[in-house]
Amino acid sequence: MTTLTTKTLGDGAAVPAALLQHDVDPPAATPAAHRAPYYLVGEHERSSARPANLDAGRTLVCVNGRWLGLRGGLATFEQILALAYPDLDRPWSTATVTYRRGATVRPAGSLSPGDVVPVADGMLINANVTVLS
Repeated sequence: MTTLTTKTLGDGAAVPAALLQHDVDPPAATPAAHRAPYYLVGEHERSSARPANLDAGRTLVCVNGRWLGLRGGLATFEQILALAYPDLDRPWSTATVTYRRGATVRPAGSLSPGDVVPVADGMLINANVTVLS
């Protein structure tokens, strides 16, 4: 024989305990320390940690997830493509270069062929190339 646990409400009515929402224990939350980290596939191969120290006279920028030290205060569209794709030996049909966290003059934007942008420490640059087939 099974017994059904009931609760008596304020008006004297007996209600099965399972029907009362406040008696149901919520699922235990998983502590942040025990959660598995979620990463993109291959993320650790194509990105690097920001270097702690840098040679004097260089500006630290992140190009496609890789931190690089650049000399000078300006970078051209072509220089950024060469940094992003050093082994690209085929001609490309379209290329897009976007950046953010830039210098105060132009903190974010996109570049076209022939454009020049002032670089700032910690600047994030994304370059995408479509190759002719």
